[in-house]
Amino acid sequence: MNQNIEKKCKIILIWSQFKQLELLKCDLEKCGFEVESFSSDNPAIYSIIDEKYTAILIESSEWVDAYEICDSIRKQCSTIPIFFITNSLPTNYVEKAFFKGYPDHLINVSMPELSDWVTQNLKKLTIRDFSGIGFYSKTTESSISININKSKMKDLYIEEMIKFVSTGKVRERVLHTIADILDEMITNALFNAPIDENGVFLYQNYDRKENVELSEKQSSVLTCLINGNKIFLSIKDPFGSLTKNKLMSYLSKSNSTSQVYVENKKGGAGIGIHTIFRLSHNFVINIIPGVFSETIICISNEPDILKQDNVSLDVFVREI
Repeated sequence: MNQNIEKKCKIILIWSQFKQLELLKCDLEKCGFEVESFSSDNPAIYSIIDEKYTAILIESSEWVDAYEICDSIRKQCSTIPIFFITNSLPTNYVEKAFFKGYPDHLINVSMPELSDWVTQNLKKLTIRDFSGIGFYSKTTESSISININKSKMKDLYIEEMIKFVSTGKVRERVLHTIADILDEMITNALFNAPIDENGVFLYQNYDRKENVELSEKQSSVLTCLINGNKIFLSIKDPFGSLTKNKLMSYLSKSNSTSQVYVENKKGGAGIGIHTIFRLSHNFVINIIPGVFSETIICISNEPDILKQDNVSLDVFVREI
């Protein structure tokens, strides 16, 4: 067993047509996971699934109604993380899934390094400290971090990050995408995340043009890391006020790329998260309620990669 896996990890793989999942099963077993594979039309899967499994991987396609499978699974197992592996994203059925509150992980079967990404996320389920870009990139030399606590400095924060990213010969189109994502990440950290000791949101209903200034203790940490053709962005706040229900509600908004808008008025919460999801290549949310919320974005600088739709969403919520 791989030494990075702390315990025996049993995975259920439910699939029909995606041949890539045969390779994924082999790769997971090489990494030390125990994988039980079932056809999606096998009724036996519902009688064996219980809390002893680390995760459930389900093909989500025109051949496999992953949502019906989830409904059956959730009646008996409410906490096992569920991965949907799909070939068409985003679509209306993704919106339907978010509305129901699942999956925890949504991955495009054709995404680059499918096995690596799935394996990394499965390992995160088995360890205590599951935050940080370092989990997805071992390179730490080419990185920069800044504290975020003043809304009037948002443009300067973005400018500093773009200046850093530009040293990596990033294409102009990618730079514009990064700037848009940074704008939303910073806005969410300053206006939507802060709560007081009673859990009351401090600035969520403020006009986004108003000035908000947080203490050093309340500051979020914004980090950018460049690893070859991958650019990672992360922001971690010290509040942990984001919940999975709220996140899925935000993401269940229309996935149309033709009518994306950003509000600067009161009540604009959620528009930013949806925009980030639409622009991202990999989108990760880590949450310990009341402790921290962390958003990690991976963007590829490879030619034409941004023509693809979103390829993965990963949501980790852990109580302490």
